[in-house]
Amino acid sequence: MIIKEGSMPAKKTAVYRIEVERRDGELARLTRLLNDEGVSIGALTVASVGDAAAIEFTAPDDELLRERLRRFGLDASVAS
Repeated sequence: MIIKEGSMPAKKTAVYRIEVERRDGELARLTRLLNDEGVSIGALTVASVGDAAAIEFTAPDDELLRERLRRFGLDASVAS
């Protein structure tokens, strides 16, 4: 990314983390839910260990993302 002199400072983006059971289709289910609700994903990573998986992602509209996750009953923490 090139930042030109005088350009607006980049907005700090929160990285959200959801821990789920490691099973087929879990990532597809989450991304489909978010897409159906109009939430865009900026970046996404997945890591798994044993029977658990952690999905970390960013979204351009933090407020919309947090509201939709609450609606789905998903507990997302802000990753450090």
